Amino acid sequence: MKRKNKEEFKQLNLGLKSPLSNYLLKIGSKVSESFRIFDLMKYGKDSMVWFLNTVSTSLVALQVYLILTTIKDLPSSLPIINYYNIDSMRLLERDFTLAIPIISILILIISFLLSYRWYNREKELVKLLLYIQLLSILALTVHLLKIVAIY
Repeated sequence: MKRKNKEEFKQLNLGLKSPLSNYLLKIGSKVSESFRIFDLMKYGKDSMVWFLNTVSTSLVALQVYLILTTIKDLPSSLPIINYYNIDSMRLLERDFTLAIPIISILILIISFLLSYRWYNREKELVKLLLYIQLLSILALTVHLLKIVAIY
Protein backbone atom coordinates (compact mmCIF):
# COMPACT_ATOMS: atom_id res chain seq x y z
CA MET A 1 0.00 0.00 0.00
CA LYS A 2 1.14 3.35 -0.95
CA ARG A 3 0.78 6.02 1.45
CA LYS A 4 0.32 9.57 0.33
CA ASN A 5 2.00 12.17 2.32
CA LYS A 6 -0.39 14.93 2.91
CA GLU A 7 0.76 18.07 4.56
CA GLU A 8 -2.00 19.91 6.17
CA PHE A 9 -1.65 23.62 6.70
CA LYS A 10 -3.51 24.95 9.62
CA GLN A 11 -4.46 28.57 9.74
CA LEU A 12 -3.68 30.35 12.92
CA ASN A 13 -6.77 30.91 14.94
CA LEU A 14 -6.55 34.59 15.76
CA GLY A 15 -10.25 35.13 16.05
CA LEU A 16 -10.42 36.91 12.69
CA LYS A 17 -13.08 36.03 10.19
CA SER A 18 -11.16 37.52 7.30
CA PRO A 19 -7.52 37.25 6.36
CA LEU A 20 -4.98 39.37 8.19
CA SER A 21 -4.24 41.46 5.08
CA ASN A 22 -7.83 42.76 4.98
CA TYR A 23 -7.57 43.73 8.61
CA LEU A 24 -4.34 45.63 7.96
CA LEU A 25 -5.86 47.42 4.95
CA LYS A 26 -8.77 48.60 7.09
CA ILE A 27 -6.38 49.97 9.68
CA GLY A 28 -4.40 51.72 6.92
CA SER A 29 -7.51 53.37 5.53
CA LYS A 30 -8.53 54.59 8.99
CA VAL A 31 -5.08 56.08 9.51
CA SER A 32 -5.16 57.84 6.14
CA GLU A 33 -8.61 59.26 6.94
CA SER A 34 -7.33 60.58 10.24
CA PHE A 35 -4.53 62.40 8.41
CA ARG A 36 -7.14 64.21 6.29
CA ILE A 37 -7.98 66.24 9.36
CA PHE A 38 -4.59 67.89 9.03
CA ASP A 39 -5.47 68.95 5.47
CA LEU A 40 -8.69 70.46 6.77
CA MET A 41 -6.80 72.25 9.51
CA LYS A 42 -4.55 73.86 6.88
CA TYR A 43 -7.61 75.52 5.34
CA GLY A 44 -8.78 76.85 8.67
CA LYS A 45 -5.34 78.02 9.79
CA ASP A 46 -4.55 80.04 6.68
CA SER A 47 -4.89 83.61 7.90
CA MET A 48 -5.81 85.11 4.53
CA VAL A 49 -8.60 82.58 3.93
CA TRP A 50 -9.89 83.13 7.45
CA PHE A 51 -9.79 86.92 7.07
CA LEU A 52 -11.56 86.96 3.69
CA ASN A 53 -14.30 84.58 4.82
CA THR A 54 -14.81 86.51 8.07
CA VAL A 55 -15.07 89.90 6.38
CA SER A 56 -17.45 88.54 3.75
CA THR A 57 -19.64 86.96 6.41
CA SER A 58 -19.65 90.23 8.37
CA LEU A 59 -20.73 92.17 5.28
CA VAL A 60 -23.60 89.75 4.69
CA ALA A 61 -24.64 90.14 8.33
CA LEU A 62 -24.55 93.93 7.85
CA GLN A 63 -26.78 93.61 4.79
CA VAL A 64 -29.32 91.50 6.68
CA TYR A 65 -29.28 93.94 9.59
CA LEU A 66 -29.83 96.91 7.28
CA ILE A 67 -32.72 95.20 5.54
CA LEU A 68 -34.39 94.15 8.79
CA THR A 69 -34.11 97.57 10.41
CA THR A 70 -34.95 99.85 7.50
CA ILE A 71 -37.31 97.99 5.18
CA LYS A 72 -40.42 99.51 6.74
CA ASP A 73 -39.02 103.05 6.51
CA LEU A 74 -38.20 102.76 2.82
CA PRO A 75 -40.64 103.96 0.14
CA SER A 76 -42.61 101.43 -1.85
CA SER A 77 -40.50 101.92 -5.02
CA LEU A 78 -36.71 102.02 -4.89
CA PRO A 79 -34.00 102.52 -7.54
CA ILE A 80 -32.41 99.11 -7.07
CA ILE A 81 -31.20 98.68 -10.64
CA ASN A 82 -29.12 101.74 -11.56
CA TYR A 83 -27.89 101.01 -15.06
CA TYR A 84 -31.18 101.73 -16.86
CA ASN A 85 -31.73 105.23 -18.28
CA ILE A 86 -35.51 105.11 -17.99
CA ASP A 87 -36.70 105.82 -14.46
CA SER A 88 -39.65 103.47 -14.63
CA MET A 89 -37.27 100.56 -15.30
CA ARG A 90 -34.99 101.53 -12.41
CA LEU A 91 -37.67 101.49 -9.78
CA LEU A 92 -38.65 98.23 -8.15
CA GLU A 93 -40.71 97.41 -5.10
CA ARG A 94 -38.91 97.50 -1.77
CA ASP A 95 -39.32 93.74 -1.37
CA PHE A 96 -36.69 93.31 -4.07
CA THR A 97 -34.08 94.66 -1.65
CA LEU A 98 -34.19 91.19 -0.09
CA ALA A 99 -32.52 89.90 -3.24
CA ILE A 100 -29.26 91.66 -2.35
CA PRO A 101 -28.50 89.63 0.83
CA ILE A 102 -29.78 86.46 -0.83
CA ILE A 103 -27.35 86.91 -3.72
CA SER A 104 -24.57 87.65 -1.23
CA ILE A 105 -25.33 84.51 0.77
CA LEU A 106 -25.30 82.41 -2.40
CA ILE A 107 -21.94 83.90 -3.42
CA LEU A 108 -20.58 83.21 0.06
CA ILE A 109 -21.75 79.59 0.16
CA ILE A 110 -20.59 78.72 -3.35
CA SER A 111 -17.17 80.28 -2.93
CA PHE A 112 -16.72 78.66 0.49
CA LEU A 113 -17.53 75.21 -0.87
CA LEU A 114 -15.29 75.62 -3.91
CA SER A 115 -12.41 77.03 -1.92
CA TYR A 116 -12.69 74.28 0.69
CA ARG A 117 -12.58 71.62 -2.02
CA TRP A 118 -9.71 73.11 -4.04
CA TYR A 119 -7.52 74.48 -1.23
CA ASN A 120 -4.93 71.69 -1.14
CA ARG A 121 -4.48 71.61 -4.91
CA GLU A 122 -4.78 75.24 -6.02
CA LYS A 123 -4.04 77.65 -3.18
CA GLU A 124 -3.52 80.69 -5.39
CA LEU A 125 -6.74 80.04 -7.30
CA VAL A 126 -8.62 79.73 -4.02
CA LYS A 127 -7.25 83.05 -2.80
CA LEU A 128 -8.24 84.70 -6.08
CA LEU A 129 -11.72 83.22 -5.73
CA LEU A 130 -12.01 84.56 -2.18
CA TYR A 131 -10.83 88.04 -3.25
CA ILE A 132 -13.50 88.06 -5.96
CA GLN A 133 -16.05 86.91 -3.37
CA LEU A 134 -15.08 89.76 -1.06
CA LEU A 135 -15.20 92.36 -3.82
CA SER A 136 -18.60 91.25 -5.09
CA ILE A 137 -20.14 91.17 -1.62
CA LEU A 138 -18.55 94.54 -0.85
CA ALA A 139 -20.06 96.01 -4.03
CA LEU A 140 -23.50 94.68 -3.10
CA THR A 141 -23.14 96.07 0.42
CA VAL A 142 -22.14 99.52 -0.87
CA HIS A 143 -25.10 99.47 -3.26
CA LEU A 144 -27.46 98.63 -0.40
CA LEU A 145 -25.92 101.34 1.78
CA LYS A 146 -26.48 103.89 -0.97
CA ILE A 147 -30.13 102.88 -1.27
CA VAL A 148 -30.65 103.12 2.49
CA ALA A 149 -28.73 106.41 2.78
CA ILE A 150 -30.88 108.08 0.13
CA TYR A 151 -34.04 107.46 2.14
